[in-house]
Amino acid sequence: MSNNLFHSFSELSVPIGSSAYFNNPLSNQGALALVNDAGNITINTGNLLIRDSATVSVNTNSVIDSGSASDNTSINPTNVNSTGSGGNISISVSNIWIAAKPVPEPTLPFNVFAIAAFYAAWRLKRKQKQTHKLKA
Repeated sequence: MSNNLFHSFSELSVPIGSSAYFNNPLSNQGALALVNDAGNITINTGNLLIRDSATVSVNTNSVIDSGSASDNTSINPTNVNSTGSGGNISISVSNIWIAAKPVPEPTLPFNVFAIAAFYAAWRLKRKQKQTHKLKA
């Protein structure tokens, strides 16, 4: 039997201003693993932290950043006591999505088709005038 601690989540969300801590009990010397094969991880300016000597493996199809993230958003190992250094992180993702507020495409105050039709009609009329002058 191994001394690993294993957690599996279908989704993990760290809300704004919050932190998710993974603690590795001293009796466990192996890995603390977050396996997320089908779900999403969402970090909204929160922190995903590892205490003590835990190792977190993130294996997911996507990591989503809500677009409100800033420099304060982090996934990092940390040591909150004097027992040693922080743990390790292994991240394996197939997609990283940054979801932001969509920016609407700029709209022109006029119809491009109408202008193209007007230009074509103008060119045709001009050509007809030139042809009429040549006949006269």
